Amino acid sequence: MKLLAALVLLSVMVVAQVAGARLGEGLSLSTSNPSFQRTNVAATASTDSYSICEVNDGAVVITEYVNSAGVVFAVKWQGQYQPDLHEFFGQYYAEYQQGRDANIPTHRGASSHAVTTDNIRVAIAGHMGSMTGFASVPASLPRGVNVEQFK
Repeated sequence: MKLLAALVLLSVMVVAQVAGARLGEGLSLSTSNPSFQRTNVAATASTDSYSICEVNDGAVVITEYVNSAGVVFAVKWQGQYQPDLHEFFGQYYAEYQQGRDANIPTHRGASSHAVTTDNIRVAIAGHMGSMTGFASVPASLPRGVNVEQFK
């Protein structure tokens, strides 16, 4: 029984490290992100080439895809609000912002946009109360993995 409790605690600690990591960065950076301290781990899964961690703060479900080197190569979210993209995109945020600003929608209401650069791919859709998004770093994709399967 003690062994089972220890294994559960260890798996929760590992998952807590994954939740909140930034695109293209390793797991060690996740502990500096206080916004993920209040999330609950909903599910985890792994294959030989990547792991999946899903967290839920009650309003947004966030799914992170981590390659075998411990680097987040994609993130997906769905829920009532858009999470802090600066935190998610890390070093790629400025590049994303430049691409987004170059293609600002001219209408109000529902919002959707896509940004594709050499380093990051982003697709966001919805409106306040119902937001979805997906972002990936193609250079960090595991060999043989098609990012389209995660969208």
